[in-house]
Amino acid sequence: MILNNILRGESIFSSTYKAKKLTIMNSQNTTTSLITHMKDAGIFMRIIAFVIIFAHTAVIGAPTIEAISGEINKENITEQSAETELSEHFITTIEKLALLKQLRKEGKNTDTVLGELSILQSKIESLDKTVMENFNKIEVDLKEKKLPAVILKRHTDMVNHYTSKS
Repeated sequence: MILNNILRGESIFSSTYKAKKLTIMNSQNTTTSLITHMKDAGIFMRIIAFVIIFAHTAVIGAPTIEAISGEINKENITEQSAETELSEHFITTIEKLALLKQLRKEGKNTDTVLGELSILQSKIESLDKTVMENFNKIEVDLKEKKLPAVILKRHTDMVNHYTSKS
């Protein structure tokens, strides 16, 4: 019967279903949910609903699941700039110097701390060279872009401030 209605160009709901739906609404003066209508629908309507739900899940759910799994599997590797690393090494050096002072005051062995300070010194020297190279690259970029002289002056002032501190 449903197939005949479709072939005639009518709705997929049978005429008896429409009448039943109208009498329910009129006699009880209420509306029923879509789920209730789906329970009363035939196999064709259930197949369509299943296909729509499956397609929706595939179109919306798959990319969402892929994005979530990508975030979970993503390693927490964040590259730090040379300036940030340099700053962190300075802080570590200050802490190690305080520890060195305390160990000497207590008369304990300071060889380990001195070794760590030596490693930090070589890292700081290397990072300082990198920072200076970055300053030069920025200056070249500023000149190539022909930015106002004020910007170049600020950059130069900042470089001078940095070099006076080190």
